[in-house]
Amino acid sequence: MKRPLAYITAAWCGDDDDNMERAARYCRIVYEAGFSPVCPALYLPLFLNDAVPEEHKNGIDMARDLLRRSRVLVVCGHSITEAMKNDIAVAQRLGITATTLDGILTVKGQGRQGAAFGGRGPGPATNAPGPENGGTWRHFVPRCAGERRDIAG
Repeated sequence: MKRPLAYITAAWCGDDDDNMERAARYCRIVYEAGFSPVCPALYLPLFLNDAVPEEHKNGIDMARDLLRRSRVLVVCGHSITEAMKNDIAVAQRLGITATTLDGILTVKGQGRQGAAFGGRGPGPATNAPGPENGGTWRHFVPRCAGERRDIAG
């Protein structure tokens, strides 16, 4: 069976090693839910220098192209950045379904508490509320410097 592509977005800030570890964990969970995860944050930093403006722009362009090819956008984590808002807007404009990591697990019948985490529960990096479960994107609590805190709603 061919797996649909699922583009992974999250607040990639702070320690690069931590970002890579979280990205790999998110990808594994999405893979186990039956999708082919697409996560530019996991591999673009291996060959692009974000400090070089042209490479930074090329990275954004490559990521957008991958998002366009995806069936679903998976929003991971507790915070939302401007880049994530842009991913959500692009997905909406292109008619690509946007959901949270918990939403993917629920849709795939794996929404049981801890199903993808060895019975440990979803943990702090994956239980953010989103529109598919009655929440709104405004409920994300920022963790990255420079993010606007907006928990009204």
